[in-house]
Parts: sequence; C-alpha cells; structure tokens
Amino acid sequence: MEGISEFFIALVSPELHSHLLWLRIIFYFLTVYFIFGIFYFGRRGNYFKNRRRQMIFWREYSEEFSASQRHEKEWAEIEKLLKSEISADQKRAVIEAGQLFEKVLKAAGSGTGDFETRVRRIILEPEFEFDQLIGTHHLWQSLVDNPQHPLTQLQAQEALAVYHRALEQLKYF
Repeated sequence: MEGISEFFIALVSPELHSHLLWLRIIFYFLTVYFIFGIFYFGRRGNYFKNRRRQMIFWREYSEEFSASQRHEKEWAEIEKLLKSEISADQKRAVIEAGQLFEKVLKAAGSGTGDFETRVRRIILEPEFEFDQLIGTHHLWQSLVDNPQHPLTQLQAQEALAVYHRALEQLKYF
C-alpha cells in the first residue's frame, strides 16, 4: 500500500507538473489546431451550410410535419373548395394544392431543376407513382397558365388525391 500512495503523491507533486508544462502546451496547441481544422474543412466542404439548411427546414416544419392542426385545416379548406359545385372553386382547389406541394417541396430542399428531378430527390419511395404526380403537375401548370383550361370534377378529385399521397410521402400530414 505504501508504494501506491507514494505513486499518487508523485503524480500530484508540483515538481512533476513543472517538468511536464511543455507537454501540456503542446496538447493545447494540438487541440486548437484540430478545432480550427474541423471548422475549416467543414466550411470548405459545405458541411455547415447543408446542416444549417436542414436545421432551418426542421425548425420551420418540425411542429407542422407531425400532422398538425394547421395543416389539416389547410387541407380541409382545399377539400371544401373541391366539393363545391362551382368549376372555378374546383380549379382553385387544384391550384392551391399544387402551390402547397410546391411550397413543401421547396422547403424540403429539393434544389433546382425540372419538376421530376426535384421530386425524385425528395421522395425516395420506389413504389411511389411518379407518373401520376407529374401528370397532375402538368394539369396544375396548365391551370396556372390558363385559367380557362377545362377541368372536370373527377380530374380535380384525382389531382387532389395524388397531391395528398405525395404530401403524405413528405410527412406533411
């Protein structure tokens, strides 16, 4: 026991600490060097930029992406427009659903490019029916470009069903 206590006394002695001061200084410099290296390579590799974009996205939508009352209410208003007998309200329902999908797609960080490329970056489900979504997007685009474009109630219902499935894939509901 005496040998162990002498060892611990030697470890905490001021003489040993003064002899190892240069080693502590080297470790401090290495620590600072590695911390700066982390930030330098993180910034150079755009790691922090992408992380910041993800944090902003999840801060804005973290509460909303858990089937929040606001999203349900917003979608209920769109469905209410669809149930109307007026053709203009049905067109407005499809236009608002398309705008909502575009907003969520953009907030999800889909980037730039054509619609199909942006959707395939975000929705990774292999069994998702991209053809229906692309067709619905073309219908939405034609309604936005030409408000006089003909639209039946069945087309509007199908378009809203496709947008609803796509929003579910994006965890909007």
